[in-house]
Amino acid sequence: KEKDTKKNITDLEKIITDNKKNVSVKSQKYLTLEKKLTALQNEAKNLQYNPQEHKNIENELVSINEQLDFFNQTEEIATQQAERKAELFNLFKAAQQYTDILLSLKHQIDQYHDLDKKLLNIQREEQEIHTKWNSFDKEQTTLLVEKGSLETKEIKQKELQKELITLNKKIKIIHQEMTDYQEIAKALGKDGIQALLIEQAIPEIEDQTNEVLARLTNNQTQIFIESLRDLKKGGSKETLDIKISDSFGLRDYELFSGGEAFRIDFALRIGISKLLARKAGTTLQTIFIDEGFGSQDEEGLQLIMDNIYKIQDDFAKVIIVSHLPEMKEQFPVQFIVEKKRSGSSVTIIEQG
Repeated sequence: KEKDTKKNITDLEKIITDNKKNVSVKSQKYLTLEKKLTALQNEAKNLQYNPQEHKNIENELVSINEQLDFFNQTEEIATQQAERKAELFNLFKAAQQYTDILLSLKHQIDQYHDLDKKLLNIQREEQEIHTKWNSFDKEQTTLLVEKGSLETKEIKQKELQKELITLNKKIKIIHQEMTDYQEIAKALGKDGIQALLIEQAIPEIEDQTNEVLARLTNNQTQIFIESLRDLKKGGSKETLDIKISDSFGLRDYELFSGGEAFRIDFALRIGISKLLARKAGTTLQTIFIDEGFGSQDEEGLQLIMDNIYKIQDDFAKVIIVSHLPEMKEQFPVQFIVEKKRSGSSVTIIEQG
């Protein structure tokens, strides 16, 4: 508590000191102002102000201002008069010039008394020029239209030329493709690869067919396949003619009877089938014979049955389709197909 009291005393002493300084500064300012006031009062006494004299001076100033205004107005009027004088001189000079011009024009009018005729001629020439101008303008318009049409045609022609070049390229490509396809078609046609394959296969077909045909005809019939035919006009033509040799000599296929033709067909089909199976890398598993036996006589029918028995070991199954009872009885297993109103039915009959 004693410490707080000492601090407060110190603060109060500082405040008192600051206030003394402020009083000293203010006292000094007061003395300065008092001296200035005394000086101003002394100066006012020395001036000795007179109100009447002040008023007289103001009146004199008003009179002087009025005289100055009058002088300015007089000077302005003199300036305006000088300007008007100069203006009148210019007008007189211009009037003199206009008079000279009028005299000159009158002289020119006198000289050109036939101006109306010349004017008519000028107007006529102007009309002719205007007519020619219109004609030229129309011609120019026509030429511009033709120019535009020609430019359009030129652009179209360039486009057509480009299209023609493109089409020629396409035609060349198509022509080349056609040539290629023609070569391929020729190669794949009857006179191409097929003919080559058939020609290579003919000896084997002949061998396979003759082997079967020999068994069917007791070695009395043999076929020959010709791949070329001589032409009357010279040269040769690729073909596929079958010639058959029997006890009557060498004859064409068309000269054989139905039973004989059936035996030849039967042997050919087996021979070709064996060839195709061999080419495919397999063996024939099943042989189907559909009808055709009605054209055989009893001996031929028996020969076919005998040869079917002979070749049955070459196949897993031999299936014969026939309506002949004597044929049905030759097989241990029969499939009887009957057509009914409700549909077809199959009955299997196995003979002991």
